[in-house]
Amino acid sequence: MYYSIFAGIAAGLFFGEAIEPLKLPGTAFVRALQMTTLPYLVVAMIRSIGSLDATLVARMGRRLLAILTVGWVGVYAMIFPVIHALPPKESAGNFSHPQAVEGANVDHLEIFVPSNPFHAMANAEVPALALFCGLLGFALMGNPRKGELMSALTTLEQALGEVSKIVMKVAPYSTFCLFAVAAGTLSLDELGRVQLYVLLHYAVSFLLFGGLFVSCAMSTGLPMARLGASMKDALVLAVSSNSLFVALPLIKDAVEGLYDDLPADKRYVLDEIEVMLPLIFIAPGLNQLLGTVFVGFVGWYYGEPLGLQSYLAAVAAGWPAAFGGMTVSIIAQLDAVGLPTDSIALYRLAQPISGLIMAGLGVMATVWTLCVYVAWESGRLQWPKIAPATGSFAVATVATTVAGRLVLGAVVPAAPVEDHLLDQRFADAAPAGGPQAVPTHATAAPSRLWEILTRGAVRVGVDPTAIPFAFENSAKEIVGFDVGMARDLAATLGVSLTLVPIREAEAAAALDRGDVDVVMSGLALTGEILRDAAVSEPYRVPEWTLVVLDRARDRWVDGAPPKAKIAAIAGEVDAATQRAIAVDAAWEEVPDADTFFADGHGEALLVNADVARALLRLHPRFGVVAARGAASLVYAAPAGDEVFIDLIDRWIGLARTRGVLEELEETWIVGQGDAAGRARWCVASDVLHLW
Repeated sequence: MYYSIFAGIAAGLFFGEAIEPLKLPGTAFVRALQMTTLPYLVVAMIRSIGSLDATLVARMGRRLLAILTVGWVGVYAMIFPVIHALPPKESAGNFSHPQAVEGANVDHLEIFVPSNPFHAMANAEVPALALFCGLLGFALMGNPRKGELMSALTTLEQALGEVSKIVMKVAPYSTFCLFAVAAGTLSLDELGRVQLYVLLHYAVSFLLFGGLFVSCAMSTGLPMARLGASMKDALVLAVSSNSLFVALPLIKDAVEGLYDDLPADKRYVLDEIEVMLPLIFIAPGLNQLLGTVFVGFVGWYYGEPLGLQSYLAAVAAGWPAAFGGMTVSIIAQLDAVGLPTDSIALYRLAQPISGLIMAGLGVMATVWTLCVYVAWESGRLQWPKIAPATGSFAVATVATTVAGRLVLGAVVPAAPVEDHLLDQRFADAAPAGGPQAVPTHATAAPSRLWEILTRGAVRVGVDPTAIPFAFENSAKEIVGFDVGMARDLAATLGVSLTLVPIREAEAAAALDRGDVDVVMSGLALTGEILRDAAVSEPYRVPEWTLVVLDRARDRWVDGAPPKAKIAAIAGEVDAATQRAIAVDAAWEEVPDADTFFADGHGEALLVNADVARALLRLHPRFGVVAARGAASLVYAAPAGDEVFIDLIDRWIGLARTRGVLEELEETWIVGQGDAAGRARWCVASDVLHLW
């Protein structure tokens, strides 16, 4: 199977995204394993518990809880120093995901108490199934007529095991497919944003894996070579499928093989493995606790490294939330320490890489738990060697922390990695043109259109603070969605383009003075602009949103709190809109969004969703909540110039049918730019140029 891994990676690197069709057989294999694994666990758990007595089950529960508690404490004690291997930063970074993220609340009743066990089985709800199987097994313990049922369950368990073995025969081929797809489709550009977290995550994971492996061998007396050989198949399967769940039967077989020499009076311990596997799976796994590493990374990135008090608060929030999954646990921890919860988008970005080792680490953690339990229950636990094993792990943790601090301090720049929004530019030159002939059917009615054609240039008013519609990039060029539209308008008319910086609140006055021909700058339709200028049909209708501190979002979810202080950009919102959003709020006008963020004017900033998406990329400490209504974004021409505004309306329709609006939206609002359509690097196309 190891050859399949290396061959799959090589094929993925060679063919790139062309290898993606192999995802189908790989996914089919994983689902086939899941199809047999869950029924196998259900049958095995009912049979195993039903064949035990209550006293033995109670002792098993106490010892399993003690082992898991030692593991939980040890992992959390290891994580705290290691996350401080990251070097000090002078300032905070600035990544953010502008969309709302799910809450971190965990409904433990929903997780553990099934109203319909068949629904739980159909949806692979393991915690609920474990409770159902446990109760059924307890009911069978004292039943004198359970013999025939136990025999039937044993037969069914063996049959399901045989089905799993049949499916496993194609494991080398499916492993090749899964690794080929992963290597061929992984977005290296996106992973560049979280490469430091991936390095830290792998360092902690290998440290924990090695600590568990050495601890397991020393405390149980198992030879390291035999221990490693016994779980290699489970490791490969978990890593290739990115799933610990499908590897549980192989883990059971591995541990049973390690203790196949138990005397007859201790063989009952092996039956308990089938009971413990689902219990270990539903409890917060030692590998799941590594979500705290990501929380530490986020704190470092924002210039707020976790102190002991903050770390303990994160642990207190994250451990119970881990019953709902690692993602829920991370969100709960971010919220508990006041870090932006939308940073979870970066965790998901790293999952294609970090998830691989997480599944393998889950195998090691499960094997460690089971081996220590079996050794304890069978009297083989090497108590005198536990202290040296713990000491070795502590020394390795300190060494990793010191080495990481030295290495990362030398290679990580003090300045943060900035968001690429301010680095975006137009790929082509601005449209060039000259004077155009005025149409012969032009009437005596005055229109700015005739002046534009005669002049050979269109003067477009843009507000360079109206991100993402018009703003200055790092090269001091005015770029953005509406600048792109202005370029298309000039090209359509066959004239050159002149950008004239103005403020949005001065749009009508600039048109009236003749300083500009048209204003294209994310202009929201208000009563004032409707009265003082000719306006186009809306070209975008984004919802109104409120930008607030991320940690304060809960106060604003159901609307603005009473007497809230809300800022609005001058000229963007009229009184009617303000009343519709918050009747009793104290409103304050600010010249631009930067003033709100710099000077702290108000508790919230009212902007449309397009603007909010861009602002959150630059100010990640803030979040967004929905407000009432939507903004109608229009282009404005001189008042009364129906000829020119009619042309603009028709041109907007033409730009929409040509896909110009959609392309500009992807580049400047969604933020994908050119990367969305760029194929992944591969040997076949980029080195050998086969296509």
